[in-house]
Order: sequence, then C-alpha cells, then structure tokens
Amino acid sequence: MATAPPLRIWLYGLLLAGTVLALLIPLHQLVERKTGEALAGGVQQFLSAPHLRGQRDIRVLALGSSLLRAATPSVNYQSLHGVQWLRLAKSHVGFGHLGIVLESISKQPPDVLVVDTNLLLPSETLVDDLRDTFASVHKNAGYALMEQAGRGASWSERVLQQAQGPYACAPVSADRQSQQRAILIPQQKAELARAAVDPAVSSTLLRLSRQGVRIVLLELRRSAQFQHDLAGDKQRWLQRWQRVLPPGPTIGYLTSPDFNDASLYCDGRHMNDAGARRLAPWWRHQLEQMGKEN
Repeated sequence: MATAPPLRIWLYGLLLAGTVLALLIPLHQLVERKTGEALAGGVQQFLSAPHLRGQRDIRVLALGSSLLRAATPSVNYQSLHGVQWLRLAKSHVGFGHLGIVLESISKQPPDVLVVDTNLLLPSETLVDDLRDTFASVHKNAGYALMEQAGRGASWSERVLQQAQGPYACAPVSADRQSQQRAILIPQQKAELARAAVDPAVSSTLLRLSRQGVRIVLLELRRSAQFQHDLAGDKQRWLQRWQRVLPPGPTIGYLTSPDFNDASLYCDGRHMNDAGARRLAPWWRHQLEQMGKEN
C-alpha cells in the first residue's frame, strides 16, 4: 500500500502554489488593463476615421464573448450599406478588459453600441483567466521584443487583431456534448438565478443612451439542446435587466434566430462556419437597419 507524502511536501506544494498566484494575479491585472487600453485606442481610431465618400456612415461598435466571435466572422461582412462596424470579443462571460473600452467611449461614443448579453453575466473565470495569462507570457514577451526590434505589428495592433479575429471552433462529438450539458446546464441555471444587475455597467449604458447612443442588447442563441433547457432562466434574468434598462427609443433587446439545427454548431454553443454563414443575412439586415434608424 502506497504511503502518503510527508506533510512538508504538502506544505511546500501549497507555498509554491501561493507564490505562483501572488505573481500571476498582478500580472493578469496588468495584462487586462493594458489589453483594455489597447482596444480602447483602436476603438477611438475607428470612431474618428473619416466617413466614406463624404457621406455619414453609422458607426456600430459591438462588444461580445466567444459566442459573438464565432457567430460573426468579419469575412461575412466585407461591405455594408451605410454602416461601419467594429466587433471586439473576448473568451469568457463578463466584461473584463472590455469594461475599459465601455468606459472609454463616453467622450466619443458610437452611434450604436451592441452588447452580447453574455458580457452582462458576472465573471467567475479567474482560474481560466490566470491560466490564459500564464500560457501567453512567452508569446507576449516575444511580441514585445519584435516590436522593440521594429519587426512586425506592435503589441497593441496584435491585441486588436486578436479581438477582431475568428473563433477557433473544434468539433465536439454528440456524446461529449451530452456530458458537457450535464455539467454546464445546472451551473448556468445557478449562475442566472443569482446573477444581479451590475450597477456600474447599467449606469454606464444608461448614460450612453442619454447621450443619444442606441444600445442593443443581443442574445445569441445556442443549439436547441442547450437553448431550450436555459430559456426560462435566461428570460427571468433578462427581465431583471429590462427593469433597469427598459426598452425604448434608445435601448433595444434583440435575439438571434432559432435555427434548431445542431449541425450549425461545433460544440452545441458556438456556431461553426456553416452556422455563421446561415446567420449572416439576418445580422447584416440588423446592422443595415441600425444605419437607417439612426
């Protein structure tokens, strides 16, 4: 029978884990702040760019999670009538570094601000965020060295490209999706039940709406297997937001179509290329309507 490691080994392990966390947390906070500032700079360039052919085209800024990234790759929106739009996405729920972008647009706001409702959920992904930070340390260091040597794009440009880039959608088998649903559905039901309206986010969105910015809160549907189990919980959660941000001339709520086709999703939640192409005519129409209504 194997013997347990000596107590000092456990203590050394705890000390090592604590040391790593003590280093990673401030590093993560620094990276998040610098990432948000870089994206805010890119947004200001987008908003201040000259209008096409001397005509005023509507500027639409969309902030979202990986669901928005997967559903709206830029390749499907090369030309829009009367609208220029910039989409920035991050990996998890919650605003995270996109909160810096949200605060930055008060002085020079877009005509329309689209917010993926996943960002309205409180972020409970610190472990995932720290893991991402640790995994990207060497990459960011390499980018900084290349920038210093005058080779390639700057770190800020790379951050902007990444936030605008496509979603890497790895197909997940039906059996694996069933396993994920068994874990994720109860978790998300619990999160939706306890998720409060963030007063800082709601006050910022209200302030922007009073400045004349049209706010569109966009719910992106998952596949039927995920969507139907969460529909009632999501509706009750969104109703809490609607009481704080009531629908009106400058605040709207929008839900993507329910295609009810599992083949359009790589993992039951994120759209694959076929799903993004299926969604594109609807979302293109929504964007162009935003241009006409502003």
